[in-house]
Amino acid sequence: MKKKTLALLLSLVLVFGVIAGGTLAWLQDSSNTITNTFTWGEGNNINLTLAETTGTEYTIVPGKQDPKDPTLTLTTETESYVYVVINNELADYLDIVGMDTSAEGDWTKLTGSLPKGITGDLYAYNTKMSGSEMKIPVFTAVKYHNNLNQDDHSDLSGDIVITGFAVQATAGADAQAAWNATFGYVAG
Repeated sequence: MKKKTLALLLSLVLVFGVIAGGTLAWLQDSSNTITNTFTWGEGNNINLTLAETTGTEYTIVPGKQDPKDPTLTLTTETESYVYVVINNELADYLDIVGMDTSAEGDWTKLTGSLPKGITGDLYAYNTKMSGSEMKIPVFTAVKYHNNLNQDDHSDLSGDIVITGFAVQATAGADAQAAWNATFGYVAG
């Protein structure tokens, strides 16, 4: 009986050995390795500046129009929406001239929340922009109201604060959606 048990045991070891050996003998291969490397392209950066050549300090004269040329300059290879926030503290005393917000104009007034510390009216430029030093004029002048007089307005002073923004165009289907995706939305 011991011989039969030993023979059975050896037979089982042999069968398992053949099975195990057969498993290791399957055809196989492996491919070469490809490494994908990703780096930030400097041209993808969105660089936006705001400048004026007409100056920043003015004396209010009723009925006078002062030339202004606040201009945004966008440099990027990334298609972008361009925005401006204008806080006209003197809206009751002067008008901004040359900012076309008509249906066919260059700018559209939007609603939306503004970044912390920024106040004013939000406008989007109606053309997506990309390229090297794209110049975007904001407005061309300010005109003081005719009805101002020194008796009522001798202490009149205030500012027009302009802040520009640019957002990657793929942030939204249009300028409003891209703004909301970036800065949020407040029903207005």
